[in-house]
Amino acid sequence: MIGKFKKKQEKDYVSVQMGDFSLKCDMENVAFWDRINKNNWEPETLKILSTYLEKQDEYCDIGAWIGPTAIYSSFFCKEVTCFEPDITAYSNLLNNIKRNDIKNIAPYNIALSDTTGLKWMSSFGSKMGDSMTSLLGAKEKEGFNAFTLGCKEAIDVFNFKKFDFIKIDIEGGEFSLIPEMKNYIVEHKPKIWLSLHAPFLEEDERKENLENIIEVMSCYSVCINSELRKVNVNELLSEESMTKFPAFLFMDE
Repeated sequence: MIGKFKKKQEKDYVSVQMGDFSLKCDMENVAFWDRINKNNWEPETLKILSTYLEKQDEYCDIGAWIGPTAIYSSFFCKEVTCFEPDITAYSNLLNNIKRNDIKNIAPYNIALSDTTGLKWMSSFGSKMGDSMTSLLGAKEKEGFNAFTLGCKEAIDVFNFKKFDFIKIDIEGGEFSLIPEMKNYIVEHKPKIWLSLHAPFLEEDERKENLENIIEVMSCYSVCINSELRKVNVNELLSEESMTKFPAFLFMDE
C-alpha cells in the first residue's frame, strides 16, 4: 500500500520533437528546446542537414553547443565528430547524447582555432553555456581558459580528410579558423555550412575579415544562403552579412 501513495517521480528531461525524431533533452535549456518543438529555431539549418547529408557521410560539427545539430545529424549520417569548448554546454551535450542512447557521436571539449594552447573565452550573452561563448569574448567578463587545438594539428589528429560535411558555428572564431583551413578546404572541399558573426568584430574590421573568408570559400562552385537560394559568394559582403548572423552552404556541384 505504501507504493500506492508514493509521489510520482518527475521527469528529469524535456520531450523534444526534432523533425521525425523524438528526443529526451536537458532541463537546463527548456526554453531553447521549446523553440525546437515549435519549429522556430533555424529551420534552414535542419533543412540543409537533412537534405545534404548522406547515410555514409562523416560529419563534423564545430561549435556543437548542447547538441541540436550534432544529434539531428546523427540520424542522417554514418558518424559525427563534434567540438564544444564551453564546459557547461559540453556537459549538457554529453548528457543529451547519453540520454538518447546515440552511439555514432564522438564529442570533444576542444575549441578549434589558429593556434594550440589556452585562450580566454567568455559569452556575448549572459552566462556560460548560453550558445554565445566565443574566443572573441571580452576578457573582463566571466569566462574561462579554453583548450584550443590549432587547425593543422586538428586536421592530423582527427583525420579531417574523412569529413564529407562540416558545420562551423563558433561565434566569430571562424575569422581566424577559416583562413588557417585554406589548404585543407581547397584540396578536399567538404560541404561546409558556415555561420558568420561579423557583428562581434569592430565595425572597421568586418569587411577585411569577410573578404578573407571569401578568398578561401571562392574555391567552391556553389554558395547557398539561409533562404536556400544560390547566391554569388560576394553576398558575404552584403549589409546583412555585416550587421547580422547569416549562414551559407558551400559545395561543388
